[in-house]
Amino acid sequence: MNNDLRTYLNKRISILPEWLADHLYRTAKLAMELAQYYKEDTQKCELAALSHDIVKHYDNKDLLEIVSKQNIDCLDFEIKNPNVLHGPVASHYIQDYLDETVILDAVRWHTSGHYTFNNISKIVFLSDKVEPYKDLCVEATKQDAGREDRRLMKDPYKTGEGDDDQYEKGGGGTDRAKTEYIVKEGTVVGFKYTYADGSSVLVYN
Repeated sequence: MNNDLRTYLNKRISILPEWLADHLYRTAKLAMELAQYYKEDTQKCELAALSHDIVKHYDNKDLLEIVSKQNIDCLDFEIKNPNVLHGPVASHYIQDYLDETVILDAVRWHTSGHYTFNNISKIVFLSDKVEPYKDLCVEATKQDAGREDRRLMKDPYKTGEGDDDQYEKGGGGTDRAKTEYIVKEGTVVGFKYTYADGSSVLVYN
């Protein structure tokens, strides 16, 4: 089934805007590196990373229409903030190519996180947030026609200015991670993400 998904993704990504396709490939590369380091399934991490933003370029109106027509189960939080609906919609599009839920869950919840996250989901989630040129991807998204302007956040978990140590409850009461910066000689060289269950991941630039 994974080969079928890969064939589908190759076709899908080939017609995406260049900035978005590049983001998917960078995220997949980082996800595979983290998977190797933490001894997780590299193929599942790669395929989930390649899948996570395949409809990122869709307008919010289109995402809401797809959710309604396809009867995709979404949280009230997501309906009220349709810029995160590309996760549920992407997982809906790839579900027929999978016979298990690991990749689906990683794609479905890659925007808000989820308390059921396993290591593969965490790897994909973090890879999407910290891949080196994510800022450029967001800026390109903001410039697309029909896109509403979104504030660029350097720290995706931050609950407020100078408030890095809080756990944010978002999207259905899911536990988000605490972010700590790793600083060497005055320069941020990486991040430490600590989850509510006590597990943590180190990511270096």
